[in-house]
Amino acid sequence: MTPVSSSAFLDELYCNTMQSLIDRTREDGFCRTSYGELNGVKCYTECHYSRDACEAAWVLADQGCTDTAMKILQYTLRNTPQNQYYIVHAFRPDGTPLHNHIQIDTPAHPARALARALEMGADPAGAEELFRRLEAFFQAAHEHHFHSECNLYDSGNFNEQLGGGNEPLLDMFTNGAMYAGLLAMARSAELLHHPGDTYRAAAARLTDGIELHLYDPEHHFYRAALHADGTECPRPVNWINLYPARWYPGRIDAWRNVSEYLWTHGLNQWYSREIPSGESNFMTFRTMGKVIGQLLGFAARERRADRVETLLRFLEETVRKPDNLYPEYWLHHLPERGQSPYMDWFFDEFRGVWTSFTDDPDGDYTVDSGNCEQCSVYLAHFSNEIIGFRGDWRRVEVAPFLAGYGSFEVRNRSLGVRDEVEVHGSFRLDDGKLEFSADAPVEEIVLAAGGVRETFRHTAAAWIYF
Repeated sequence: MTPVSSSAFLDELYCNTMQSLIDRTREDGFCRTSYGELNGVKCYTECHYSRDACEAAWVLADQGCTDTAMKILQYTLRNTPQNQYYIVHAFRPDGTPLHNHIQIDTPAHPARALARALEMGADPAGAEELFRRLEAFFQAAHEHHFHSECNLYDSGNFNEQLGGGNEPLLDMFTNGAMYAGLLAMARSAELLHHPGDTYRAAAARLTDGIELHLYDPEHHFYRAALHADGTECPRPVNWINLYPARWYPGRIDAWRNVSEYLWTHGLNQWYSREIPSGESNFMTFRTMGKVIGQLLGFAARERRADRVETLLRFLEETVRKPDNLYPEYWLHHLPERGQSPYMDWFFDEFRGVWTSFTDDPDGDYTVDSGNCEQCSVYLAHFSNEIIGFRGDWRRVEVAPFLAGYGSFEVRNRSLGVRDEVEVHGSFRLDDGKLEFSADAPVEEIVLAAGGVRETFRHTAAAWIYF
């Protein structure tokens, strides 16, 4: 897919970041977490993080690169030892485990990628083995980590998103991701001509648990986590309270409440703009790439043109070394020593590699440009909510929301494979007209712009005036 807008920067950032996911994936499916780690980036040893790589596989599948996506899934699932009930957290290049923590949300990410790959025309014969392997992981997750008394999964023995502890928390990140993973397993089952009802029923039970235990009726948002005995696990409100909205639709008012909180707390001044850090307490010194990506997607979903434009302009002003790859995170200022042993080690180990914005506004304060997970979250939301071009030849929706960027065009987006032929679509938004065309008829087309929304069926071209 090639976007063409009034912002050459955003067009290039999208295309080059997307290309980086393809270029970093070896023929055997090993997907380097950090695109530049062989070229001077010091954050990570060369490795394949399963969650990160499978986020990339979803984006690749969504854009029609199903062969590359399937290779990533094959590498992840086939290299996990057969006698191990959970997916390896991170692999070395030779396929052996680098980190072998138990993270119970992990199966959700290859499940989502597999379902999207099948929707976009991946070979069902190659998918069958992966589906069966994932079935075993989901069954084991239920056996070892599902708490039937509250209908929730615990997080396993490594809470990476909640500070890295080993307490098996009942957390929203894990359960939101697993909800989406269960629905993805149902979708894959149906596309492979198997019943998916068991997975849909499991997702419904998970909804019951989330709404009864993780929804906080006093504050009207979803809690980040509970202890395994169901007691409160006090945590400051930050990005983790909103992030699971990527996977779990839940109560829109709860997500809105947290979004409003993030836009009014923990802000950092970047040039003339106040940008949510997404973090709390001293951690407001940084803003993660996936947080900006998710905030963009949520703002577009809520039709908040002001916030979308603020975040897009922020990217234009700050992504500069290199200027064509999406970063892992931005350093606004450097933290004081003694607040975190890890941060003390990090900034000693990598002293001089990156600076902060407040120390040098012209310096390199975007850490690890090309990080796999952060890139993939941004690309997914930019494509699906900002560009607003999503679906396949069965049903495509075009609802662009590039606030403040005038005319806009997208060329050659894959819409999957129909009757063994790949279908592509394009659209143009200009001067009060949204026009769509494809190289083969699409079963259903939904066009939306400027408050106008229309549906067309069995056609290769459609347009609306607004």
